[in-house]
Amino acid sequence: MHFILPGLEARPLGDREGLGVFATRPFAAGTLLVVWGGALMTTAALRAIPGPPLYAIQVEDDLHLVTLPEHVGIADYVNHGCDPNCVLVGQVSLFSARAILPGEEIRYDYATSDADTFEPMRCTCRSPNCRGWIRDDDWRLPELQRRYDGHFSPYIARRLKR
Repeated sequence: MHFILPGLEARPLGDREGLGVFATRPFAAGTLLVVWGGALMTTAALRAIPGPPLYAIQVEDDLHLVTLPEHVGIADYVNHGCDPNCVLVGQVSLFSARAILPGEEIRYDYATSDADTFEPMRCTCRSPNCRGWIRDDDWRLPELQRRYDGHFSPYIARRLKR
């Protein structure tokens, strides 16, 4: 099960496919918005599950927190953004990086959490800083290491220290 702060809702992305999470009220910088929960699975177990992709966040090398289908909720629709308004703190907590206004989509950069589990995905964030693609090795980019210093999942932070 996830924690989602009241004042957030999932809704269609308009002219893009899928759903996103949007603020229905203002949030101050530094507000805890989401804490993800789920079942822990290895990478091999996650890849072996047939059917549509599951909602998951990588929390350690070879370990993912996966939302079981019966527990999918608003928190699962937080999307990637190349110029995000939220940052990861620890493994599963999402905080606002700046003030967020009603109507804004809640986004964080997947480079801070997922480091070796997915095929490259076309980015649709439309940010002026858009990288065009989301890759599982984006955490290696020096620019992102500077931008998100202190906001990488602990297992990625350990990789960066090596």
